[in-house]
Amino acid sequence: MANCWTRDIYGLYALCPRKSEPLTENMIKLVEPSLAAADGAYAWGSEDLPYRDAVGVRDSIGARSPKASYAYIAMTHDEAGRPYDAGDGRHPSKYAFCAYPVHATPMPTYIVNEGRTIWCKETRGARVTRWPADPAAEGWRKLD
Repeated sequence: MANCWTRDIYGLYALCPRKSEPLTENMIKLVEPSLAAADGAYAWGSEDLPYRDAVGVRDSIGARSPKASYAYIAMTHDEAGRPYDAGDGRHPSKYAFCAYPVHATPMPTYIVNEGRTIWCKETRGARVTRWPADPAAEGWRKLD
């Protein structure tokens, strides 16, 4: 695994390869549009989004809103507290993402990293931005 995307969820849809024109047909679209629209790193209804030069992005993802009552973010720091983003939205080998309920309800928060194991824990809607040093010891439950 090399050059993992770590900046946001939205970029997994809207990012265009470096040498291509910023057009909808050039976007990488690694996630579905509704997941890109649920990126919790950006305020709902905000026009302040990255990649706004890409023609047709807003039309292709629809309204920005949670997906199934969850927002999704790229986590910012690994288990040692080091940033995932090396400054260009990428890391040579690591990434982590969090899905958290948009309302402080008894719904679990989910995290996953490059190890591809999904963990869940009740956080009362709090986003998790740092990967836990020992998920099980910190109360996270591994999903089977």
